[in-house]
Amino acid sequence: MESLGMALLYIPVVILSLAVHEFAHAWLADSLGDPTPSQYGRVTLNPLAHLDPIGTLVIIFSILNPGMGIIPGWGKPVPVNPNYMRNSRWGDILVSAGGPISNLLLAALFAVGLHLVRGSLDSAAAIFTIFIVVNISLALFNLIPIPPLDGSHVLKQLLPLQAHYSLVDFERRNPFLFPILLIVLLNIGAFNLILGPPFQFLLSLAGVL
Repeated sequence: MESLGMALLYIPVVILSLAVHEFAHAWLADSLGDPTPSQYGRVTLNPLAHLDPIGTLVIIFSILNPGMGIIPGWGKPVPVNPNYMRNSRWGDILVSAGGPISNLLLAALFAVGLHLVRGSLDSAAAIFTIFIVVNISLALFNLIPIPPLDGSHVLKQLLPLQAHYSLVDFERRNPFLFPILLIVLLNIGAFNLILGPPFQFLLSLAGVL
């Protein structure tokens, strides 16, 4: 029952944080001259516009297994056409990094709130802590360079042109391979091994540990 109660707290926080994450992608692309996210109704904070079925299942699975530590997950990718941007390569990198950066900014905001309420409002402190944990988790997880995560978009733009197109083509021809790979890595605890140290460092910096 306690695990279920915690899940009921974590799930809406994750959904809201993912909405901010995907909104950041859409807003940045729109600001850089790409009308595509707006055409698909993605320049919004409405969570329903941003939920991805597989990413949401990964989130729920990780929350119901609290021993895993890191809370991974992803939203529905925002359609972006970098060709509309003045510098398509760096524009795409900025848009891709915008999601994780928005989560880190949210974590920093709630870390300030945690500092202000700690010792006086325990319920608020608990909710702020959940927001910090979730947003640091989402930021770090989405920087992993495996499709459909943001880190893969940054990686593709930094690769030589031929390698870039080869990876894009391979991803297009194998749409389910990488999500399955992410789930497998999730189940064997690879993410805790890779992301554990920076996760613990950022939690300490935020005053959670």
